[in-house]
Amino acid sequence: MKAHAKALLSVGIVLLVVAGCALYWNFKIRPNAESPVASRGVEQLPEFTALSLDGRTLKTADYKGKLLIINFWASWCGPCIEEVPSFIRLANEMKGDLEILAVSNDWTRQDIGVFLKSFPDFQRPGITIVDDVAAGLVLSKMFKVFQLPESFVFDPSGKMVRKVMGAINWSSPEALEYLRGLKQKK
Repeated sequence: MKAHAKALLSVGIVLLVVAGCALYWNFKIRPNAESPVASRGVEQLPEFTALSLDGRTLKTADYKGKLLIINFWASWCGPCIEEVPSFIRLANEMKGDLEILAVSNDWTRQDIGVFLKSFPDFQRPGITIVDDVAAGLVLSKMFKVFQLPESFVFDPSGKMVRKVMGAINWSSPEALEYLRGLKQKK
């Protein structure tokens, strides 16, 4: 009986590793790869109105002609925390060429505040934070967010060109090359 259990455990571990590798390969940014971007009906930047953490009203029109990443995150999400420094580096690297809309799914404004004390540079030009829970999860529902982190990349024409589920290094050379290529297509 012990040998049978060990064999099942070994097969299970191999399947988990293979599934993990497949997920990683499918969701990391690859500059020359096509991705199934029309996932769950989002193909163009939808019409929305949201309130930023600093009290500004944001509308779809604010992002017209801009390269945009909409990132859904929460302070309790380990992969989200892992991803934040790369967003900060990305915003620094692509000053003025990219907007990041960071949509928080934290339950309280206090949770967001505590998180931002750990990452004060997350509140910087190029990154706008929205408290989606306070707004009734309007954006999360609109984008049919399935897990956190989940990010949507829109080219300057408003077309969704990439969806990323899970954390990636947004400031990697490959990601920067990909995003700069999108900006140049404007």
